[in-house]
This record gives sequence, C-alpha cells and structure tokens, in this order.
Amino acid sequence: MAMHKEMQERKLVVGNYVALCDSADPEDDHFHLCKIVEIEDNVAVLLNYATFSATLRTARFSIMYQSRHNARYTTERPTINARSQEVIDKVNLEEAEDFIDHYDIQMTAKMRIKAKCIRQLQKLGLKHHVLGKTFP
Repeated sequence: MAMHKEMQERKLVVGNYVALCDSADPEDDHFHLCKIVEIEDNVAVLLNYATFSATLRTARFSIMYQSRHNARYTTERPTINARSQEVIDKVNLEEAEDFIDHYDIQMTAKMRIKAKCIRQLQKLGLKHHVLGKTFP
C-alpha cells in the first residue's frame, strides 16, 4: 500500500493507534485498528480493536476478544480472564512498514476515528474490518 510521505515519517509510539493490515500484500486494503501497548526487543505489541459497524464515520471501536471456548471474536468483555482473551498482534519493527499503513490514528473520547484520520485512510484506499463481515 503506497503511503503518503507524512505518514512514512511517523514512528511507532506506545499509546498511538495504527492501521494494521493482515498481510504485506499491496492489494490488502482492509485494516484492523490497533493500539501500540509496548515496544520491546524490536517487536511492537499491538492490542486489536474492532467494530460491528460498516460505516467508518459512526463506528465505535472496542477491544477485540477471542473466546477460548469457541474461538469466536467479539467486543464483549469476558467476565473471567478478559486480559488473556484480548487479541494481540506482534510486529517486528523491521517489517512494520509492510503491515502498518497509518501510524497515528486519532480517536475521539467515544472511540470513534476522528474525521481528519478518516479522510487520510480513504486517501490510502483503506477500509476497516467489520466483525462478522470482513473478519471472521
């Protein structure tokens, strides 16, 4: 995915949200919203967020969980051992540019992507994954 120069200069910063694609394939145009929770030993640890909304402007993102019982993905917080069921990705810093297409997605207090970032994502040709439709 071709990136704008301003986005290429951005670095991975703990606490920032990023657009993470499933593969390094330039044709992969769907992203997961992830929060950088840690960078250690040249690996970025990313916490995945998800939504059931197909419209990006109104989509509210929540932490994505994967049930240990049936392996289904959800945004509903489990009552027991929620932390262990959070969906976490780890990306090697040398490979980060292959998978991350936007390095600083700004969020509102209601966990919606800010309008400016939505426009940037649209310019990049990126679409968000929707639980149950574009992601299992």
